Amino acid sequence: CIVKINNNDPDEYNPETKTYIKYVERDVTDVTISIITNSEEASIQTLGQTQKHELSIEKFDLPNEKNILDVIITAENGITETYHIEVVKKSTDNTILSVKVDGNEVKEANGKYVATVIDTGKTVTPVDIEVTTNDKKAQVQIGDGSAWIENIATSQVSFADGNRKITLNINVKAQAPNTDVLTKELEINLISDDNTIESIKDADTELTIYDNETHTFTEYV
Repeated sequence: CIVKINNNDPDEYNPETKTYIKYVERDVTDVTISIITNSEEASIQTLGQTQKHELSIEKFDLPNEKNILDVIITAENGITETYHIEVVKKSTDNTILSVKVDGNEVKEANGKYVATVIDTGKTVTPVDIEVTTNDKKAQVQIGDGSAWIENIATSQVSFADGNRKITLNINVKAQAPNTDVLTKELEINLISDDNTIESIKDADTELTIYDNETHTFTEYV
């Protein structure tokens, strides 16, 4: 069937649930909905109305964040199918679901995210960042000036030239306009896991006898 909300096409259609979705501004209080079946012999039933082929609702009220209209389509042979029309007010949710650095989730602490990456000894150490929002229609920007990405954003930064700390902003803007942009700081530190001893000297004599299994240096005197 063909569905129009305020004479516009739905923003999304889920074939698994047979759901049409339309997002509207938060100050919208009602919409018009029109439904047209593919077959001129099919009938449409919703809100106590039944019409053949085409049915219009002049005022569908939107008291909730998500407003659902169930529509039953009956084919000429009597077989029925239920469709759903969701009219959703644009979300003001600009919160972050998760931040991952090199696949490891980083928890927020004291208003920012701090991650550590092991120094592998390479001249350049690339680091992958992934940020996911709670609302699938919110947009994320990893680093000021970068592209805004819906719901799940990825980026890559690199440690080079002796730099051992990278700091950047994660910005999130909600689907609804005129909502403040959320900004959180992400700090990534390059750290070493090297706990080995380079050398041991007794006065000017370097100890050269070393047991790898017991991690023991030996000197005979």
